[in-house]
Amino acid sequence: FGERYSSQDTLRAQGAAYITTGTQLMSSEGRVMMTVTADTSGRHDTSAGCCSCESNTVRFGHDTLYQHACRENFIIELSRHGMTKRDIVANINFFMNVPISPNGAMTVDDGISSPGDHVEMVAEMDVLCVISNCPQINNPCNGFDPTPIRVVIKG
Repeated sequence: FGERYSSQDTLRAQGAAYITTGTQLMSSEGRVMMTVTADTSGRHDTSAGCCSCESNTVRFGHDTLYQHACRENFIIELSRHGMTKRDIVANINFFMNVPISPNGAMTVDDGISSPGDHVEMVAEMDVLCVISNCPQINNPCNGFDPTPIRVVIKG
């Protein structure tokens, strides 16, 4: 479990703040894990992190503390593979619009993707991808209505 996705190395290697077609997802060991081969949306975040019960409480009020969040989804899935919350690394927020202002401030904004948009990636090594379709019902960025996703894995 030592080699992991590295958002910092990915952004540095690409010389760009977002993930899109041609981006190579880099490991903590400097190896290419996956390559984005197609992307109809054009921009995906890997800096803003995932929501958690704690961050939702700060953003949306104490009454949201016990609502489910991406971090909890990751913990549940990782436990099925003998891992713990210490094994969570930076994530990729596919289809999440996180503009970065010239002063470095980031905000979560209305999405720029459309229904049917997709991302295709090729694995360059064996990888474990843990996915959370964000259950966040308090954020206006998804119209307060999380929608389904479809994942297709071709062998």
